[in-house]
Amino acid sequence: MDQLLLVEDDLPTRRWLEEVIASAGDPVLAYACGTVQEALAWLRSGQRTDLVLTDLRLPKAEFHPDAL
Repeated sequence: MDQLLLVEDDLPTRRWLEEVIASAGDPVLAYACGTVQEALAWLRSGQRTDLVLTDLRLPKAEFHPDAL
């Protein structure tokens, strides 16, 4: 089963996406957070994800290939 990481700063949107993902069954929502920093901390802790669904306009977001 695929593990999904959700990164969305708008809480109502994040909650709605969590419900949509849960009702779909696959992929499984592994973690949902509101900032890139939270997502990176989760990934650096050794957690596994197969797919990242992210808001492209997150505040203070800088995406670098070597961020992990």
